[in-house]
Amino acid sequence: MIITVALFLTSVVQLSRSVTPNQVSVDLYLAENGALLNHVIEWKTNEFWLGNDILRDLTGSGQWQLRVDIEDWEPSSAWASYGEFNVTGDKYTIHVGLYDHQSTAGDALKYHNGYPFTTKDQDNDKRSDNCAAVYGGAWWFNSCQTALLNSDYQQGNVINGRAIQWSPWKGSNHPLKSCSMKIRPIK
Repeated sequence: MIITVALFLTSVVQLSRSVTPNQVSVDLYLAENGALLNHVIEWKTNEFWLGNDILRDLTGSGQWQLRVDIEDWEPSSAWASYGEFNVTGDKYTIHVGLYDHQSTAGDALKYHNGYPFTTKDQDNDKRSDNCAAVYGGAWWFNSCQTALLNSDYQQGNVINGRAIQWSPWKGSNHPLKSCSMKIRPIK
């Protein structure tokens, strides 16, 4: 909660994840009983999730920008910025637009634009199997992803696509060490 209060005047952290080697990752795959979807979740492991109900209500009025910051294990970092962002409806459909072409990470969310949030118990993606179950994390899957910030921490080679990733940056087999999604209102 302190993170949200401290940043609310300029931006709101929607998702923040970072890990140190040997740290166990939180299971962001879930949302059984709506836990991930409906609440602010903050773990003592440098992970924070603003629930989808809150995110939908917050972005339901006005105009919002999104910035995604990512870092790999080398460490090198990149960012992607979108001039339009919101989440709508009972299935928490993501809407992104106005990608900033000066961004260094590439546009991974274009593929996910207009798709609802999928969890292991709520399969809303286009594939016959459940992308959240296959790739180890709940996300706005199409069929399945070019970005996935809610998966397992991997260092080294990615096994079966189960890793935090932003494919346009360095490929789908390049795991990320940390990521954050930040939103702010457009004045």
